Amino acid sequence: MALRPDRPDQQRLTSDERSNLVAYLDGDLALLDPFSNRQLECFRANCQTLAPSPNGRLLAAGGADGTINIYEFDTLKVLYRVKSSNSYIKQIRFAGDSLVLADIRGTQCTIWEPEALRDTLSDESSGPSSVDSFIEMVTLDANAKINCLAVSLEAGTIFCGREDGAIALCDLHTTACMRVIHTHKCSVRHLTWCSRSASLIGIDASNRISLHSFPSLRTTDGVLVFEARLDSEKAIVSSLVGDSAGKFVVSTRKSDHVFSLKTGLQETLRELPNLSDAGRIWVAHPTSQLHAICFNGTDIHIYRWEDWLEVACFTVALEPDPRRVLKSAFLSPWAGSTTLMLEFSEHNGSSNTSDLVLIDAARFEVGKERTVPMEDCPDTAAWLDRLEIDDKLENRTPNPQSLPPLSSKLTALRPVISHIIGIDNLGRVVFLDRSYWVCSVSLEPGYSGLGHGQSSSRLAGLEASRHFFIPYDWFAGRRDIVCTLVQEDLVVTRGGELAVIKGGFDHTESIPMAIE
Repeated sequence: MALRPDRPDQQRLTSDERSNLVAYLDGDLALLDPFSNRQLECFRANCQTLAPSPNGRLLAAGGADGTINIYEFDTLKVLYRVKSSNSYIKQIRFAGDSLVLADIRGTQCTIWEPEALRDTLSDESSGPSSVDSFIEMVTLDANAKINCLAVSLEAGTIFCGREDGAIALCDLHTTACMRVIHTHKCSVRHLTWCSRSASLIGIDASNRISLHSFPSLRTTDGVLVFEARLDSEKAIVSSLVGDSAGKFVVSTRKSDHVFSLKTGLQETLRELPNLSDAGRIWVAHPTSQLHAICFNGTDIHIYRWEDWLEVACFTVALEPDPRRVLKSAFLSPWAGSTTLMLEFSEHNGSSNTSDLVLIDAARFEVGKERTVPMEDCPDTAAWLDRLEIDDKLENRTPNPQSLPPLSSKLTALRPVISHIIGIDNLGRVVFLDRSYWVCSVSLEPGYSGLGHGQSSSRLAGLEASRHFFIPYDWFAGRRDIVCTLVQEDLVVTRGGELAVIKGGFDHTESIPMAIE
């Protein structure tokens, strides 16, 4: 209900001038005379929120479909109409001058200053009958949700894969969209930037793969090298590019597919029907460009790009847990060497971090190619026999080796970690805590997970650095958090918007992390 207010430049309204506006649940908007108990006007407006202007001449009505209608209060004549999105309008208010309007949708406030209202109210002495009807439809379409990101540091640009299938090229410093380089027919799920070949691989929800080459990101549009589609009933869940090998791999939950970067043709298919549904993630080998590492839950497989031969297999020594699903994998420096950090969450449960595991990447060293000197063999026939034996040994499936996880205070902080963002230039692990503060912690070797002199029932004395806060509603309504570290900056998505937080890590507050 909206009651017509007294005009600030007049005396109080008489009973003949007072009227009420009522919005009913069925969508009707009615103008009532409360003193004579009469309904003066009524029509279907489909509005739920009403707000009279301070000067008593206008009424704003917000609908569930996101449309704002501004009426002349006495006649309910539409003066202005604006629509920005289909989101429900919680509240709407005029400013004191009756020329500016604000609405709240979700957790966002939008300010409107329609020029039509300024023209309409320019003559305050005019009566209601002299006000002409002026309707202007303004549609401000919100950007489609961003599902994935890929960064090119060399060009200072960032690629955004959107829900509507668009791949947008944005400036890394201003977040301004420079252009849309390609549009898939459905949602883009994966983006990978190949710095060596200056090309971008995009994968959508229908398993369609596109590769664009960029002679210059700043001045030219990308050239579509090829577009292919993986013919599989399973969705692509992970991918990795081997720039040196000129290949890339995409994986479903039951198969691996190796493609050529030049032609887009599939070269190798490996069916994995007995693979557990514990999450699959590919990472580049830390020391060899000729190999790739695949994580499937707690199982780790190393493949050779040349012939896609599995050269090593490991199993992380953890207690079996069918609810454990691999969420992410990172390479990080630790104690003077390279460490692999695995982040787990619960299967069909919360997306918050449920477990963290650190593994010494030195165990992943791959041996050099075998060579058999001819002088070690009595004749050529014996030398060929040795080569054949070595070839059979090399091509057999390796036996899995057990990998004990390393100890770090980071693993003791897992009850307060919501999401691992990445590893910064200083080797710190950057994460979101359960209250959505961006925090960081250094990996320290030899840490047992217990503070000195503390009992195992309560882990007090652990410290992390807290930097800045991100509003919770930035991630509301979605399970995955799309963000990435770019040198000393943090790139965060909020629905269809892109934000680059600069200087946020300059503020550091050491906080104790009390963990039950």
